[in-house]
Amino acid sequence: MIAWSIIGLYLKFDNGWTQMSQECLELAASYNQTLSPKDIPRPPEARWGWSRNSPVEYCNENQRWFNLSIKWFTGCFSYINFLPIPWRLAIFHHVWLSHRSKETGVDFYGRRTETLWFQLPVRDRRVISVLLNLAYILHYASQTTHLIYYTYVEGQTWPGAFAQNAPFISSIVCAVAAGIVQEKAEDKVMAANPKVYPPRLGTFLKKAWGKWRSGLAQGGLVGALRHELKEYKISCAAARARTGLGTGGMVAGLTGFELRAIDGISPIEPAARPRSLPPPKTSTPDVEVGDITA
Repeated sequence: MIAWSIIGLYLKFDNGWTQMSQECLELAASYNQTLSPKDIPRPPEARWGWSRNSPVEYCNENQRWFNLSIKWFTGCFSYINFLPIPWRLAIFHHVWLSHRSKETGVDFYGRRTETLWFQLPVRDRRVISVLLNLAYILHYASQTTHLIYYTYVEGQTWPGAFAQNAPFISSIVCAVAAGIVQEKAEDKVMAANPKVYPPRLGTFLKKAWGKWRSGLAQGGLVGALRHELKEYKISCAAARARTGLGTGGMVAGLTGFELRAIDGISPIEPAARPRSLPPPKTSTPDVEVGDITA
C-alpha cells in the first residue's frame, strides 16, 4: 500500500488514486490554489497549527493510504521496540544503579561469566545502555504524536510533521549508534580472545569474497562460501566445547544476551568456574619397626 501510494504522491504517476475530492477542489479554488497529488488546500492566512482546524483530512486515496500505512508501520516498530525493553532496563540498572559488582566478566548477580556482553568495558556498556533506552523512549514519543496528529493533513504540516519525524529519526540514530559502539567493543574482545569468542560470520564471508576476487577460491564464489561457512561452524563448535557457552539462538541474536545471564538460578559456565583445588593429602602414620612382623 505504501509503495503504491508513494508512486502516486511523489512520482506523479496516475495509479488510480490521484483523483482529488470535490471538497478539496472547491477549497483550493476558493484559495486560488492549484493542487498537486500530494497537496492539501492551505488557507492564505494560515498560521502555525492551522491543520488542526482543517475541514478535510485528506484529498485523495493516495494521501489516505499513505497516512494509514505510516501509522501501521509505526505500530509495528512499537511492537519491535517493546520486546527488548526488559533487557535494556536491566543493563542500564546494572551499570548505573546496581549495588552489585559491575566489573568486567561479572553478570547481574555477581557471578563470573563468559557471556560476551559482560566482557565489554563498563564505559562502553554505559554508553550502549543509555543509547538503547533513549531509542525506544524516543520512538514511543513519536508514536504518541502519531495518535495526536492522526490525519494526513496534520502529519504533513507543522507542527505535526516535526513532532512525528524528529523523535522517530532520533530513535533510529540512537539505535544505530548503540549498535556501532557495541560492535566495536565486541570486536576488541573477540580479537583478544579468538578461542573463546570466534569471529563473526561476516568475517568469514569477507574472507570468502577476498579469496574469490584474488582467484584463490576453489569452486568459485560458491565454493569459497561453503568452505568459510564450514570454518565458521567449526570455530563456533570449538568455542562452545571449550567454554560451555551456547549461541543462545534467536534470543541472543536479537538481544545480545543468554538466558543464563539473567535467570539467577542457572549454574555459571564451566569456563568461569574457579578451578577446584586438589584434595588434601592425608598424613600417613609412622610405622614403627617393631610393628612389622616377619
